[in-house]
Order: sequence, then C-alpha cells, then structure tokens
Amino acid sequence: MYRMFENCSSLKDINLSSFNTSKVTHMTCMFRGCSSLEKLDLSSFSTDNLESMNYMSCKCSSLKELNISSFKTKNFEYIISHSFDKISSACKLICNDKFLLKYFRQSTDDCLLL
Repeated sequence: MYRMFENCSSLKDINLSSFNTSKVTHMTCMFRGCSSLEKLDLSSFSTDNLESMNYMSCKCSSLKELNISSFKTKNFEYIISHSFDKISSACKLICNDKFLLKYFRQSTDDCLLL
C-alpha cells in the first residue's frame, strides 16, 4: 500500500472498508498530498504487521475527519514519523489509542479524541 494514493489531489472521499490490511507492512505516503480529501475512515485497517506509516496522511490539508480507531501502537514511536503533518487544525480525530492521540496533538493544533 506504499504510496497507493499519493498526490491524488482530486480525491475527496474513498471507501476503504473492504481493504484487507492484515498482512500489510508499509503504508508510507499512502495518502500523502491528497489535498482535497475531507474524510478518511481507516477504522477497518489492521496495523498488527505494520512496519512503517511515515508521512501516511501528510499534506491532507482539507481533512475534516480521520478515523484511526482500530490502530494499535505496537512500536509506532518508530514508524509514525510525520504521518499527520500539515493536516487541517479543524480535523476531528477518532482514536482509541493514547499514544496516537498525543502524537496527533503534537502534529496538529486542535483535534479531538472521541
């Protein structure tokens, strides 16, 4: 899934609920530069084998909602670099992981844990 949708600047919405990510190891730059993307629901994603998601949603400047409620942070300190950089400060975060919430708040101005 490395760079799968990178720089798809016209992409506003995408349904990823049928994606099987259980064996995925790299999501680096997956949505990087998707500047029109407004909602990203990754709640169906498994992160159990994830080794890298650096810059995953970096430069998604129109993002209003990001759902990463299924993400678990086993070793995320090392694989999350710049994943949320340049996301809109009005973005609503849906998250169940305290580490991700802390990291997200460091990268953006005002997102919420729901």
